[in-house]
This record gives sequence, C-alpha cells and structure tokens, in this order.
Amino acid sequence: CCENFQPLMKHQSGGAEADAEQFDKIADSKGCGDSSKGPKSPRMESQEGKVRQLTRRADFFASRARYADALPLVDQALLLEPNRPELHLGRGQCLMQLDKLEEALTSFEAALRLDSQCISAQRNKALLLAKQRRWHDAILSFREALSVE
Repeated sequence: CCENFQPLMKHQSGGAEADAEQFDKIADSKGCGDSSKGPKSPRMESQEGKVRQLTRRADFFASRARYADALPLVDQALLLEPNRPELHLGRGQCLMQLDKLEEALTSFEAALRLDSQCISAQRNKALLLAKQRRWHDAILSFREALSVE
C-alpha cells in the first residue's frame, strides 16, 4: 500500500551519531519488519532488506525534519525498487518539504501511476498544486482524492 511511508516517531533534535545508533532500535520497537509472505531467493531477501534499511533510516530522518538527509536514502531505495509507490510518495514528501515543488509533483505522479488508489499521493499532489496557485488543477486533484476515499 502506498500509505506506508510514515515517520516512525517524534524526537527532539540530537547529534547525528546518536541518531545513527538509535534508529535501528526505534524502528524495531515500532514493528517495522518485513510483512511479506512466501519464499524468496537470498538475493531478493538481501535487496528487500537493503530497501527496508534505507527506508527506515529515511523515516527516522524525516521524523526529525531532516529531509535533506532522508532524500538520498529514498533515492537509493528507488534505485533498487523503482516500482514501489510508497517510495515515490516518500521522495515527494521530502522534496515538498525542501520546497522543490516540481520534483515533488513528479514523484507524487509517479506514485499515482503505480497505485492509482494512493490517497496520500493524490492529497499531497493537490496541496502542492494549491501551494503553486494552480487552482484548477488543485481542485481536480482534491476531487480525485475524495473519490478514492
């Protein structure tokens, strides 16, 4: 589901070393394990594990409003698994927070191409269009989001 890219927790700002040491413990305590079923090849498991690790780190940084740190991690995950809409959503959210609106819009649209029912991508797209004062497009995007909900 596209809605899986969520910050893990709220946290006061701390040092980068403390963040790097704590994120695995926090992610594990929040139940961020692999919920997929079925046998997998060792290579596939390794790739999924790497993507999971990258997204957990990205979530950790995003939860601390460190979007510039989160973005390259999401980009690395997308190189491994470009067909995951939640990764495009997360990339768009980071870019939107960094005020890179055109790139964010492209990411939200990529998420929607992969999962047309991704409400978060549709809603974020609508908010971004409104922020750009593209009122007609924003209204259409909000209507689309409401029709999915």
